[in-house]
Order: sequence, then structure tokens, then C-alpha cells
Amino acid sequence: MIDWSKYPSFTEEEMACSHTGLTGVKPELMDNLQALRDRVGVLQVSSGYRAVAHPIEAKKERAGAHTTGLAVDIKCFGGRAHAILGAAIEQGCWTGIGVNMRGDHAQRFIHLDCLPIDGLTGYGHIGRPTLWSY
Repeated sequence: MIDWSKYPSFTEEEMACSHTGLTGVKPELMDNLQALRDRVGVLQVSSGYRAVAHPIEAKKERAGAHTTGLAVDIKCFGGRAHAILGAAIEQGCWTGIGVNMRGDHAQRFIHLDCLPIDGLTGYGHIGRPTLWSY
């Protein structure tokens, strides 16, 4: 169970699965995310935890990083995206970074996850560290 008072910049509701309402985020993610927020200012979460039943995850052959509770997508674009990306890289704790800067500005985001480099049981298909663009 997470002590949400440690994360004053975030709410349990914004980190919960938008499909099931479950909150499966891990303290490691929230510690890293709060530290990033303290460096760069407000972060707008577009996706935190996703249950395996979430439509995005259900389309996948195997569950993705969001189902581990160690991943988040942050809405951003332009100079703000540059600042967030730079700070995230400097933090050194994010082992997966995905950048989507195509299309409508409102749909752009940076994916950050802190999956262990040596992997998680059942998630060997998600190699870390890695960087990608959508």
C-alpha cells in the first residue's frame, strides 16, 4: 500500500488504471516521479498503472511496462518535453524512455519506466535499459 502523503504532487486517482480504477503503482515509481516533479515542476500524467484488462494492454501479445506499476506517461511537447527528457536522463533511474512527439500536441507524451535491468518474472520480453520513439 502506498502512503500518498509522500507524493504531494500526485493523486492515487490520476495514477490508477483508467479502465478498472485499480491502483497498482509501486513506491519506486512514485519516488522517482516525485523527484522529477521537484526538478521540473508540474507533470501531467496521461497514463499511470494499467491493468492487463485495459484496452491498450489487451491488444498486446504480452503485458507491457504499465502493468508492472513501474511506468508512467507524461503529457508534454516542445520545450517542456525537452526539459522533462533532459531531467529524466540526468536522474539516471529511468531504464525505459519512450518519446512520442508526433501528431496533435495534446496527444504527445514521454513514457518513463523504472523496470529493473535484470528484469521481472514474467516480463523477460521487456529488455532494459532502452530508449525508443513511437
